[in-house]
Amino acid sequence: MLKHFVIHFDSATAMTPLTAWQAFGRRAAVVAGTSTALVSLLAHNNLLTASMRGGAALLGVLLVVRVGGAVMTRLPAPSRVEAKRPPKDGRKNG
Repeated sequence: MLKHFVIHFDSATAMTPLTAWQAFGRRAAVVAGTSTALVSLLAHNNLLTASMRGGAALLGVLLVVRVGGAVMTRLPAPSRVEAKRPPKDGRKNG
């Protein structure tokens, strides 16, 4: 029963590379922002400075992720590569 649920759940939430990139980017931005703010607080900066640095790190990572996603959508889709078949007369290519 659980195996059927997991298979059904996985197939229902299949992610494209773009949505996976965006989800990863949002999580990375939160980690970058919070860790930057925490390190800033541990370095004896005041709360306003730590918050501003954390917010800047969050926005910076989100900007990089958004630009990366835009580049991903502009790239052409990969084409199928067919396997090379050996020549019919038995000689090697090259």
